[in-house]
Amino acid sequence: MPFRVFLLVFCIAVTSSCAHSGELDISPVVSHMNLADLVSYTNQLVDEVEKTEMELKKLQTGDIQEDEDARQMRKRNAVLASSGGVVTTYVHWGSKSCPGDGSLVYDGVVGGAYYSYYGSGTNLWCMPMTPIYQDAQPSSQSDRAYLYGAEYETSDFPPLSSLNQQDPPCAVCLIPRGTSMMLPAKESCPTGWTTEYVGYLMSAAYSNQARNEFICVKKDAEFVPGTSPDQNGALLYPVEGRCTNGGGIPCGPYVEGNELTCSVCSI
Repeated sequence: MPFRVFLLVFCIAVTSSCAHSGELDISPVVSHMNLADLVSYTNQLVDEVEKTEMELKKLQTGDIQEDEDARQMRKRNAVLASSGGVVTTYVHWGSKSCPGDGSLVYDGVVGGAYYSYYGSGTNLWCMPMTPIYQDAQPSSQSDRAYLYGAEYETSDFPPLSSLNQQDPPCAVCLIPRGTSMMLPAKESCPTGWTTEYVGYLMSAAYSNQARNEFICVKKDAEFVPGTSPDQNGALLYPVEGRCTNGGGIPCGPYVEGNELTCSVCSI
């Protein structure tokens, strides 16, 4: 006998038995519940039972995915426990996650000054996706610094050409080491240091009016899905080394016009 039919028959039998024995006064219930209502109620009970059984099976087989916030909190606690409280952070440019033993503090999108404007800041920020405002003035004001999103400008750089004019993501990562640095022109870290990630050195184009800091964008960079291309803002170009004989960046180890790599290191 199907479980739903069995439960329906059981509910009717128990209700009738209690009513005849005087142990249950069902007159108030009967006045508001007909057979269709009882069937509907029985089906709800069965649905809840089946849902519970499915959750139990998932727990037994390990199919339930841990909540992302809970997973990151657990990973963050592990970082703090393993480091003895000696920690630092770095920004993983071009990614929404943290590699290795890094714990995600938050992820977001890259923000900076509009490429053709003067003023505003020269640094780039990893902007969180849940901003909080306080005492904000409605509508745009003219006497403000402006912060825009960013875009890759990589049409003539094959390793990242598929990302051209797309928005770069970012992630702030917590690691169980006390110091981190970005090392330009290297894809490895000094002896004794941990390599967090390697990538390409990027910044504003030399002809842009707005200046950006040099950042290390991970080698297999990602983009923010659902964003429209060619919105401009803070533009990120690959960085070429310009060498000079007799001073400056030396020719020989550096090759004129080659795009520069980078790595983020910690200890």
